[in-house]
Amino acid sequence: MQAKKKIKTGYEKKYVKYSKLSKLNYEELDKKGYYIIHNFLGDVNKNILEELNKQIDKRGKSIFGPDKKRKQCTLYFRQKFMKTFVDKLNYKLSNLYSSSYTHTKWNILKSLKGCKRQTPHQDFIVDDKKEKIKELLKEEDFSKIIKDKNPLSVIYCPMNGSKLNVWLDGIKGDESIINLKKDDLLIFKGDFTHAGSAYDEENVRLHTYIDNLDIPHKNNRIRLFR
Repeated sequence: MQAKKKIKTGYEKKYVKYSKLSKLNYEELDKKGYYIIHNFLGDVNKNILEELNKQIDKRGKSIFGPDKKRKQCTLYFRQKFMKTFVDKLNYKLSNLYSSSYTHTKWNILKSLKGCKRQTPHQDFIVDDKKEKIKELLKEEDFSKIIKDKNPLSVIYCPMNGSKLNVWLDGIKGDESIINLKKDDLLIFKGDFTHAGSAYDEENVRLHTYIDNLDIPHKNNRIRLFR
């Protein structure tokens, strides 16, 4: 029997069912560091992309990179069609992880034409000063804990052309690019080395984090590789 988990979806709280990713998904996520789910929502209303562009153009702030052509803002969904979209997104995402995880608010990301590639980085720095981590370190190997309970990052694509530069074998390995299509959901591990890609045309996507409640991390901190 599936349990119920309470999550906050914007201006109200809902109960949604959850279940773990299938074994195949976990194996690929562990092997490659990322996993792509195609046709995640099944349909993306054209009004969604228009509204995302309006919000990011009005409230977007530049985030780290070699230029000021990559912007971010929190996603709002006051309109009925946006609320329906976000509720469906939250529901389907919550069905991918177990009760030891929770995902954060969605952010809109937009790369402007001519946006340059970011510096390679990882999204999570574990806060090893927290008492919870200190206790775990006494009990078993910390690298195993991180492997089994790794926080995750998520990118959802409401349009074609989104991409991510990645280093599958770590920063000393070869650089490659993951190309994404409309309605793709990309999930990658918190210790996965990546960089926001360069763009020749404008591109909008959504981003959130799936935090593991057992592994505290430093908020708004990333590990850079220069």
